[in-house]
Amino acid sequence: MQGYLIIDEAAHALAIRPAAGGGYQLPDGTPLSLRESEGWTRIQVGEIVREVEIAVAGETVWIHLEGVAHEITWRSAIEHHARSADGKADGAVRAPMPGAVAKVLAQPGDAVRAGDAVMVIESMKLETTLRAPLPGTVGRARFAVGESFERGAVLIEIGEGG
Repeated sequence: MQGYLIIDEAAHALAIRPAAGGGYQLPDGTPLSLRESEGWTRIQVGEIVREVEIAVAGETVWIHLEGVAHEITWRSAIEHHARSADGKADGAVRAPMPGAVAKVLAQPGDAVRAGDAVMVIESMKLETTLRAPLPGTVGRARFAVGESFERGAVLIEIGEGG
């Protein structure tokens, strides 16, 4: 699972995966485990162990650690990169690198879910599928098949609704 932990409004990239013997591990192989006991949760990352109190409200988790409460939410990589500078999702599918449009998979007016494939681009002879950052309705593609674009260019927009 790859995405971002938003801790007290600051984004931290994180990737974890299941470990062979149970639990989880970070990409470098460092073990990560959580164990609940008597109102506390024991978090262990490698040799570092902390006991924290956890409260959950919807998609937000509050962790009380060493006398301070921290607000934590999870954001997928797709959602995180779709946000504008003010932190709001803006629905723009931006070019992660310079390239050219190989295929347009979603047409204007199509309803899509977050993560649905909307376009395929080619850069340095490699194809990359771009996905909808949020659910909504597809707007027009700003570049046609074969047209070149620069990194960061808005290729297609997803409007709210759908």
